[in-house]
Amino acid sequence: CSKNTDGKTACEAGQCVIPKLNTIQQLHQNYHTLINLDTCKDSSDREYYDSARPVELTVEGVVTAIREDELGFVIQEPSEDGKQAGIYVYCQGKDCMKYTGTDTHIQIGDNVKITSDGIGHFYCQMQIRSFQNKLKIEKTNKTESIAPVIVLANDLNTGKPDSPYYGSLVTIERFTTGTDKQENPTGWPGLDENGKDIIVNNGLKPETLNAMEPQKTYQVTGIVNWAFNKNVIVPRSNDDIIFQPNCEENETSVKCLKMAGTVYLTTCTDGQETQEACASNKQCDKDNQICRDLAI
Repeated sequence: CSKNTDGKTACEAGQCVIPKLNTIQQLHQNYHTLINLDTCKDSSDREYYDSARPVELTVEGVVTAIREDELGFVIQEPSEDGKQAGIYVYCQGKDCMKYTGTDTHIQIGDNVKITSDGIGHFYCQMQIRSFQNKLKIEKTNKTESIAPVIVLANDLNTGKPDSPYYGSLVTIERFTTGTDKQENPTGWPGLDENGKDIIVNNGLKPETLNAMEPQKTYQVTGIVNWAFNKNVIVPRSNDDIIFQPNCEENETSVKCLKMAGTVYLTTCTDGQETQEACASNKQCDKDNQICRDLAI
C-alpha cells in the first residue's frame, strides 16, 4: 500500500485501508473516491493515470464489447435501466484476453468473473487493472445476457466521466450525422432526434466510422465511454450502425418524423422522399402522420 485513506499521505503502520468491492455498481458508487475527478484530467497530477491503486475486487458480468487491438474488454451487470452497470477491463498484455490458465479467448456474450487487486484510470475513464499482476478472469456457468437500453443524448451528456451509463451498452434510435468526421475525439458528431449533441467514436473498432455518411440518420448501438472530456457512444462493429431511411423501397406514404431537433412532414412516393419542415410551434401527432400544434 502506498497511500493513506486520504489518498495522498504516505501510509504509516496500520493505517492502510484497501477498498473491498464486489459489484460493478459499487465501483460506480465509489467513482469519486477511487478516481480523483478534480485532477485526473490534469497532466501534471494524474494519480493512478495509466496505472492502478490497490483494491480487493471480485465482480461478475457479461462481456459486451472487445477492443479490436485486444487491449481490453467491457463487462456489464444485468440491470433494468443499464445504469451503474458497466466497466472497462484493461489488459496489459494480450494474455488477458484469454481466460486465466487457458488458451480460450474471451468472447462477447460470455459470463465472466473478474478478480483483481487494482483500479486505475485513463484520462478519467475508470478501469479494472492489475496493481501487482493479480488479474484473474474466469468463465462462469451463468447464461445471463445484456440488451442495450434506449437513451437520448441528454441522458449521456453529464459533462463528467462518472456518468451512470459509463461502460453500459446503449442505443440511440435516430442519430443524424454532421457534415464530416472530427478529431479529438475521433468520430462522427451529430444530433439525436431532439437536436442534442452526441459523438459516435471509434475506440473499439476504428473502421466503424466508415459505415456512416454525412447528414444521414442511423440507429446506433454501442458502449458509453469518456473521451476528450466528453461522453461518447462507441459501436462494437458495423452491425451496431443501422441506416434509417425515411422512405423504404417502393413506399408511398405521408409521415411526420423528428430528426436532429426539427419536425418534418415526409412524403414518400414509390420510395422517393420529399420533406417539408413543420413550423416551430408544431409537433408530430400520436400516429406520426401529421404536424399538429404543440398545445393540442
